[in-house]
Amino acid sequence: MQAHTALAPLRLPAMAGHAAQRQLEKQLRRFDKRHRAPLAWMASRHPRIADLAFSFPALLFALSVRRAGFPASAVIDAVIRGDSLKNVAQLAGLPLWLRKLPPEMFVGPIPKLPDGEVFRRRICNALPKRKSAMRRWLAVVAFAAYWGGEDFAVWAAAQLAKPKARGRGDWARLSLWAWHSLRPDLPASGLIATPWTPAIAIDSARDAARVWLSAVNARLAGLSAAPLILPRECREVDGYVFQPIVTREEVIAEADAMENCIRDYLDDVADGTVAFWSVRQGDARKAVLAVERLHWNPIPRIHQMQAKGNVDAPAEVWRAAAKWLAGHDLVAACAPGLEHRAVN
Repeated sequence: MQAHTALAPLRLPAMAGHAAQRQLEKQLRRFDKRHRAPLAWMASRHPRIADLAFSFPALLFALSVRRAGFPASAVIDAVIRGDSLKNVAQLAGLPLWLRKLPPEMFVGPIPKLPDGEVFRRRICNALPKRKSAMRRWLAVVAFAAYWGGEDFAVWAAAQLAKPKARGRGDWARLSLWAWHSLRPDLPASGLIATPWTPAIAIDSARDAARVWLSAVNARLAGLSAAPLILPRECREVDGYVFQPIVTREEVIAEADAMENCIRDYLDDVADGTVAFWSVRQGDARKAVLAVERLHWNPIPRIHQMQAKGNVDAPAEVWRAAAKWLAGHDLVAACAPGLEHRAVN
């Protein structure tokens, strides 16, 4: 069933006198309180303009809280003449599907929005019901459409409209990732492990976008920009070989083989705060060891160690890892950092 966007001409209020005024005041109170004064002033100019509070709230708001270049005089004249809403909307540069939006959704100048026929039908099925989402919805849709495309904008709108949607969206990162997902021939697009599709869940999208941007940053900066203090060499302890994971390709290969999320840490590897070792026994990968150097502590420590699928590593692997770390001369290795701390 298609939604009918009203094409009927503007109408005068059905009620007159005090009843009409009370109804108008009640409707105006639904708008953001910061903008009620200019809205009330605009509505007072003519009954046909006041009627927009009910028939086209977005248009009344656009007349009262204008974006740059908005043709206010021409739009006001057209409203007072009684032109059709379709013609007035075209003159104002507002999509007619905005008629479906309640007054609560407008908190600032209305940005330019897509208005294709397919987009119009789809976007009206992604309107939010929660007031907390209403205040961000228009801005997110406009941003997502501009940077990620109309399909991505519809997806973003649907994510915000979900009952338990979280406020955080990371829309700049998500839009950039989605845009590159649709252009696989670009160099940066080749680093995408999980591309955007309309079926992807928001949490999976956030993870995929974060991993991709981390890979891009690592490619631009290089993974050896600030190496960790510990020497990058293979060592064997209790039958386990600790093999350093150095390059971006090695990080990705280990992440795929061990089904874990170490590729999320490419930025940390690049700036020297985290380093990884593959713990192996013969040809078998047993775990991935993460060594961390915090900014306030120059001495490296074991951050975590997990087996395949991000499950806990066995106790015997942990014992070997403790011996492996203790086998390094940490005092000598960390002396420059400790001296710097003492001076400061």
